[in-house]
Amino acid sequence: MASEQSTLEQSPTLPAEQVVLEAMSARRLLVAGGIALILAGTVFGDIFAVFVLHQNAGRIGASLAAATA
Repeated sequence: MASEQSTLEQSPTLPAEQVVLEAMSARRLLVAGGIALILAGTVFGDIFAVFVLHQNAGRIGASLAAATA
């Protein structure tokens, strides 16, 4: 039984229940930063699509309609 405890203590991997992100650890900062970048990209992408791309599409459609008439 003592040999089983020593092999468990030397094991470098932890079960999934024991994996905890420590406060201000590099892993936690990378995960939080990645999520923040995804959210910011989604929000700014939507704003860009609504306020820039849709107006340009309307102008291009009007130009094509005028060119074919």
